Amino acid sequence: PGQLLGEEIKEDALENECDPAYENPDNGRVLYPCGLIANSQFNDTFTGYYCESDDTCAVLSGDDWGDDGIAWSSDSERFKKRTLESDETKEGYFGYNLTAVDDQEFIVWMRSGTGSTQ
Repeated sequence: PGQLLGEEIKEDALENECDPAYENPDNGRVLYPCGLIANSQFNDTFTGYYCESDDTCAVLSGDDWGDDGIAWSSDSERFKKRTLESDETKEGYFGYNLTAVDDQEFIVWMRSGTGSTQ
């Protein structure tokens, strides 16, 4: 939705785009970001290992093993963080903080798949 592009959206249009994950049920404030996909991100982190031919293994680490630059540049340019309005919140369901819209992992998560599920 336009909310992810840093645009200010009228409340009725935003509710239509984001329903049913539109507002925090505890405080009635609009979720930023809103919508089911934005509010269903999971933690899929893992540890990678590199093993030598002599069966000695080491954990991959360092600058080459991070999340910088994992989103397509065309997507990174589209997602814009902005200052929250007074009726918005980054506190999602069950009190957890919502991910920043310019976070690389979030941008990858928000890229919809191209295949149909129907």
